[in-house]
Amino acid sequence: MAATLETYKKTRKTRNTFWGRHKVYIMWAVLVVFSVGVLLVQRQKLYDVGTNLKLQALDILGQTNKARLDKIAIYPTRNVKEGHIRDKVGPYFKKSLYALPLEALKNELSMMPWAEAVQLRVRYPDTLEIRITEKTPAFRWQKSPAVFVALDKQLEPIVEVPSHAFEELPLIVGRRANKHAQDIRLIVKALQKKNIAVKGYVLGKNGTWQLHAREGAVILLPDVVDESFIRFFFELVNDYDILRRKLQMVDLRFNGKIIVRPAVDNPVTNKREQGKI
Repeated sequence: MAATLETYKKTRKTRNTFWGRHKVYIMWAVLVVFSVGVLLVQRQKLYDVGTNLKLQALDILGQTNKARLDKIAIYPTRNVKEGHIRDKVGPYFKKSLYALPLEALKNELSMMPWAEAVQLRVRYPDTLEIRITEKTPAFRWQKSPAVFVALDKQLEPIVEVPSHAFEELPLIVGRRANKHAQDIRLIVKALQKKNIAVKGYVLGKNGTWQLHAREGAVILLPDVVDESFIRFFFELVNDYDILRRKLQMVDLRFNGKIIVRPAVDNPVTNKREQGKI
């Protein structure tokens, strides 16, 4: 019995010694086998992802070959000529919409004189939509006897125009009239509001603005055209009808006074037209 017990102890000791010596190797072997299995699974997943990306790339390339610029949709414009727009877009026809340099094209279209803002939108598979917000002309400027220029709201030149264009706009005349038109904005707006048409506003060599009425009278305006003068001016319009009478000149440069020069062919019947009132 004692011998058997002794043999059991020796066997157990031997087993414990073997396990103690080889336990680390066994654990590493199990870890390696597990890692290899995980890598094989992940490899399959990565392969599937790569395959999907490849298919998507091929699909995009296929769409790119089909999506080419073939049409342009230009929304109605008044002053920007459709032909000018087509000239700008022409080099990009039949090219891929995916490779279309929209920002560069937008900047190029924005350089057109009448363009204030440009919006571009690609409509697949073959169309480019173009919306152009135009500058609003506020004045006609007769820069010289044969040169007329449209001015925007900031009195900046837009482009040269024919003499008969934009006849509904107020006309200013003079080499540097556009630089000083701000001085007469109040009277221009007041006359427009009352639907009173005039021939135009001329900047004289001495810097004095002259309002030319349709009936021929030339009205000399003061250096400062403010709200007080506007009230005084329309009192004269209402009481003496100075815009429609055949007068040669009406001088309003003096505060609260008026000097009238009647037309040569107009017999004066009202003595108030012969001097200061």
